[in-house]
Amino acid sequence: MNEKDQARKQFEMQMLQSQMQQIEEQMGMVAQQILELKSLNKNLDDLSSVEEDKDMVIPLGAGIFIEAKTKGTREVLMNVGSGVMARKSFEDAQKILTKQVSDLEGLAAQLEGNLQKIFASVQPHN
Repeated sequence: MNEKDQARKQFEMQMLQSQMQQIEEQMGMVAQQILELKSLNKNLDDLSSVEEDKDMVIPLGAGIFIEAKTKGTREVLMNVGSGVMARKSFEDAQKILTKQVSDLEGLAAQLEGNLQKIFASVQPHN
């Protein structure tokens, strides 16, 4: 193999490794989104049994909480895109979340398949 072919092969390997790294990062982000949606779905499940006018502590993020009283916990406000909020029943919100989890799991499987293809194409070169 001459220098030109060797340089081309090395460049191809670097490109494939870069693609693998990008896919692994995407898989990590998708996995994180799935965990967040499942956690949210569980929180909605827990909230559905809370009585009205109960004291609660609500997490805002990064270890910061506010105290609140429940008011009409049979519906949630959900972002439906373009900054538009819509009222959804707990059941409808959970159906939407379950669909989103399913879609993300499909995406994760697709990314895994892509990663396996790239990995398989890299193997003969090693």
